[in-house]
Parts: sequence; structure tokens; C-alpha cells
Amino acid sequence: MRSAALAAQAGTLGACAMQKTTSNLGTVTFHEPSTTQPSTTQPGTLELDFSCATVCSYAAQVIDAETGEVVAGTEGKALGTQLLTIPAAGLVTGSYQYVLRALKSGKPGTGEERTSRPFAFVAPAAAPAAPSGFPRLPQARALLPTLQPTAPPVVQPG
Repeated sequence: MRSAALAAQAGTLGACAMQKTTSNLGTVTFHEPSTTQPSTTQPGTLELDFSCATVCSYAAQVIDAETGEVVAGTEGKALGTQLLTIPAAGLVTGSYQYVLRALKSGKPGTGEERTSRPFAFVAPAAAPAAPSGFPRLPQARALLPTLQPTAPPVVQPG
């Protein structure tokens, strides 16, 4: 028993033929937010891709670059290359950063973190609301004719 305790203390108690991997997280790519057209009210998308050499648990977040507050995110388990889309609904125009944390599943001491540089996000324009108290008219099927003036135009003496 004493020799086993001394071997454990020295780090020579067990041996494994498999090579140890110190890093599970491979290449990480943070994508610029997709843009929205000025006429649309649909939010852009926030995407990142990464790879894990073995099964990993991940948490991908978008944080406010000035306050550090988490504003959006997703989490799960992955193996190999993954493309993540983080919902951007509810984000206001501002400066944000991606944060990706990944660890080998079941091994909390193997966590790795990657952070993007700050990026600008432009929120889509809100749809105009109907004035309160007025009924909304149906959309015309054809263009309405242009109204003609009711008084003749003034002729300049010349």
C-alpha cells in the first residue's frame, strides 16, 4: 500500500499507452453578422464555427462588448466541425463580442475559451405601427389615380 501511495504521489502509478491530447478545440471562426436590408424587419444572424477532436460540451455566447452582459447564446454537445447560428432577435444596435467555451465531455478541467474581437451589430428597423384608434385599411390592389388640382394653375404674365 505504501509503495502505491508513493507512486501516486510521484505520478508514476498508472500508465496509458494512448497519447494525451491537451487541446480538444480546433479552429474557431467568428463570422461578421449578416446584414439586413433597410426595408426588412428580420434580424441578421450571428454565426460561428468550430471543431472538437473528441466529444465536447460547448457554450457559445454573444456579450455586450462594453458591459460584458450576455445577450444571446446557445449550448450543446459536438464532435467534429460545427456551424452554430445564434438568434439575434431582440439585439439592439451596438458593439458585441462572441465567446466560445468548450470542454471535453465529462472532464470539467479541460475547458478552453476563445473570444472574438468586438463587432458592430445594426438592429433592423422596426415595422411602423398603425396609429392607435384608427382602423387599418386594406391594401389597394391597384395603384390609385393621381388626384388633379381643383383650381387651374396660375399663369405668370410674361
